[in-house]
Amino acid sequence: MYGGKGGRLVSGIRTVIVTLPALWRDLLTQLSTDYVSLDVVAEFKVRSRLAQSLQVIHPKLVIIGLRHNETDRVIRRMLTLVPAAQFIAFLPSGRKVLGFKLCLERKNLADESPIALIEFIRRSAESDFSCRP
Repeated sequence: MYGGKGGRLVSGIRTVIVTLPALWRDLLTQLSTDYVSLDVVAEFKVRSRLAQSLQVIHPKLVIIGLRHNETDRVIRRMLTLVPAAQFIAFLPSGRKVLGFKLCLERKNLADESPIALIEFIRRSAESDFSCRP
């Protein structure tokens, strides 16, 4: 399927919205209309029981408004609960919107130097979900 503005239309992305201000929700809905179909299966105004709910719902996309005292650590924890989901986080200032996804990295360490092996081991201790070359 194709959207009205020449872009490819993606249908029915299973989406959960969490503590997102109405202004951002409306803006995101309007911007995405021609290109993606967000199937909003749940919306949470508060986060009590969110972890359990995410594991039951299995969303493909979680759109969340972060609070003033929160960092991306919140998203990293949620990624461990629904590793197949992607997250869009709106920072409280409204000046930044960050995307997160868990990335599985496979690296043939047999062809690498001992230093590369040590670096790979060191990175595993960082709890860093990003994929690096």
